[in-house]
Amino acid sequence: MLIEAQPFTMNTKSYTKSLLTLVLTLLLGLMSDLRAEDFAKKVVVNYYGHALPFSITNDYFDKQKSIAVGLNIEQHTQLLINDSTIFTFIKEANQYAQIFQLDDIAYLMMVKKVADIITPKNEKHFAQQFTYAVLYNKGLDIILGLSNQNITVYGSTNFAIKNVLFVQLGSKTYYDLSFDKLKEPAQEKLADIKSNPNAKSLKLNRYSPPAIGKLGKNKTIPFEYDDYVYFFTSRINQSLVEYYHDLPDIEMSLVYLNYGLSEKGVNTLIKQLMDATAYMSKEKAVNFLLSFVQSLAYAKDMDVLGKEKFAFPEEALANDFSDCEDRSMLFAYLVREVTNLQSIGLLYKDAAHMNVAVENWRKTHGDISVYDMDFVVCEPSGKGFRPGEQTMSLTKANVVKW
Repeated sequence: MLIEAQPFTMNTKSYTKSLLTLVLTLLLGLMSDLRAEDFAKKVVVNYYGHALPFSITNDYFDKQKSIAVGLNIEQHTQLLINDSTIFTFIKEANQYAQIFQLDDIAYLMMVKKVADIITPKNEKHFAQQFTYAVLYNKGLDIILGLSNQNITVYGSTNFAIKNVLFVQLGSKTYYDLSFDKLKEPAQEKLADIKSNPNAKSLKLNRYSPPAIGKLGKNKTIPFEYDDYVYFFTSRINQSLVEYYHDLPDIEMSLVYLNYGLSEKGVNTLIKQLMDATAYMSKEKAVNFLLSFVQSLAYAKDMDVLGKEKFAFPEEALANDFSDCEDRSMLFAYLVREVTNLQSIGLLYKDAAHMNVAVENWRKTHGDISVYDMDFVVCEPSGKGFRPGEQTMSLTKANVVKW
């Protein structure tokens, strides 16, 4: 079971050397007892730009299908749980998890990518069975739901997931690990497979994302302030952006600010913003950052994605759009990094809107007081709003602590 870790600090040279060593070790191990034609069958997964080889073959489904003749889904899944190939796969996956600092959710993403490769398009049930068998042997707290149409892998987690199907068993909530927001509820039964009493919930590392970064791009953001045009450049970790896209809706919390921007984003955009505001007063610096976020293109998630999806700061910058929640989390992160001021989120459920209240830097009283602190409201979504200006009623705001 992976545990939450402090922010990853491996330098680039040691990271690259460790990764190459691991990949070469795996490849040499595979090649030592395989002919060329057998090696060609091995699965190589594109894990957000990183090519990860596994010893499992892409004909694994065909082999399992011949074994499973006459067995029902539960019996076949039990065979998978005890299959030596699964144990070999887990050993290799664990090595990658160590190199890339994968928490259980990032590990799940890797397993699902392998399952998709080895499963024919018209045999989608097998991908779920494979995923279940791996997670079961990893000692994670999961259950298998069966209906006439679907097989669903549910898992308990250490964080709340929004907008997906779930099963409540006693005090535990098990979420659909496909994270499919469009999936319709169906009558299901739980598979008759002995559960592990010591199984652990899937954990999300709340301090830092996986240490992936094979894909990247530069993004130039023009911004006019006080009749001066800035051209800020941010190095985007596209590997993380694609990973965030696959994540479910995570409850609004400090995790968004903790993840913030990748190291290269900090060394580019954050450094440039700090330089631009170095000689400004707190008042002007906060207003500068507020205006910067307001200048980004606005669009609702439903209009662009067809679904609601909270964006991490790296995503909000990489995308060509952002809505009020995305801007609020990006602005709160920038304020913390550039001015060292803390903040809270203000969620107006009746109005489906969100903005931010920043730790009061003024000598006069702020707009709202909570947690024995005074805050000034800032509106990242409306152009021209200065700190302290907004159109929402604070009496209807729910505080989001991050």
